[in-house]
Amino acid sequence: MRFYLPTTSDKAYGRDRVLESSPVPNRSETILLVEDESEVRRLARLTLEASGYQVIPAENGEDAFQKVRDIIQSIDLVLTDIVMPTMGGIELVELLKELHPEIKVAMMTGYPGGSPADGRFVEGDYQIIPKPFKPSELRSLIEHIIDT
Repeated sequence: MRFYLPTTSDKAYGRDRVLESSPVPNRSETILLVEDESEVRRLARLTLEASGYQVIPAENGEDAFQKVRDIIQSIDLVLTDIVMPTMGGIELVELLKELHPEIKVAMMTGYPGGSPADGRFVEGDYQIIPKPFKPSELRSLIEHIIDT
């Protein structure tokens, strides 16, 4: 019996390519990751943890807000989806900014140009990463926001 496997490819077969060939810096900041889609949340968490970030995952805005109120450690950045059930990313960020005005924010969206569900959203307010995204794109965005 013989098995034939491709010698090179830009795509992963059967699993996500979380770690890519380029070296990543080892980080130590804490990120609150808020995403209602479990696979997107898993990919983002694996990507961020592989770079050394501490990740606090949450399934929606209400879950995230409760976790922020219950934890003692500081959060360096919130990475949130814009449109989620129960409480969306815009509302969550507004509440978090009241508690922690200095908190940095990045948003994910599957909608081109932001969120049609929230008329208050202005694209220039926060850094946005469109879904789907590559792990390297996510790392680059998060590093840029944290380092500025």
